[in-house]
Amino acid sequence: MKRFNGKSFMIGLIIGALVFSSMAVAFAASYTANLKAYYRDIKVYVDDRKIGYTASNGAYAEPFIVDGTTYIPLRLFSEKLGKNVLWDEKTNSIYIGKHNETEKHYQLYETWTVDGLFSVRVNSIKVLSDRNEYYDGEEPAQVVLIDYTYENLGINDEYMGGLFVDVDKVMDSGRNMCQTYPSISVTKYAQPTPIGGICNAQTAYGLKTVGSPIKVYFSVHDENYNEYTAVFELENPDYL
Repeated sequence: MKRFNGKSFMIGLIIGALVFSSMAVAFAASYTANLKAYYRDIKVYVDDRKIGYTASNGAYAEPFIVDGTTYIPLRLFSEKLGKNVLWDEKTNSIYIGKHNETEKHYQLYETWTVDGLFSVRVNSIKVLSDRNEYYDGEEPAQVVLIDYTYENLGINDEYMGGLFVDVDKVMDSGRNMCQTYPSISVTKYAQPTPIGGICNAQTAYGLKTVGSPIKVYFSVHDENYNEYTAVFELENPDYL
């Protein structure tokens, strides 16, 4: 039996993840390289239990050998050990397990993507003139309609029936935390979305202060209860 080389094994895990994700390896600069890989029906066991080769995002990734080193896709192996994997494309960084990242900020039309899990995009923000005569809350200074889209890239949440993304909270330019508003202009609603699915949804909020920016907060959980948060800073349409 070939002697186990821990260092080579761990390096193989990391590089294997990049190869299977079709990412350019980034050190001082990004580049591509042609590798001659050998597939030998390699079997991997964790605590004497054989693991499969399909990751949570549905990707099939079989181990292979390059120059005597065995490469195993990082996402596949980490998930089998109960660790979540996050790819940050902006910094070319891989995070395994818990990651206390700073809150990410986005603007209109930008897409917030958590690699292999989901993406969220705010499509538009519109000022509404209609008012609900049956609304018994405080009369807002302004009502806005937020239209957004989310895609399930790899969250298999059996309890929720898929990925469900709703606006977590909204803060107006006066730093007031705002309430949802029952507007008849809302015609599309968030719903559980299976892997590969896309959902377009809307929500209306009443603002206490008219101005910019309007901050829209999203909070998303995966099936392992990891939380991901982001803020979309939007310009008030009346101030454009």
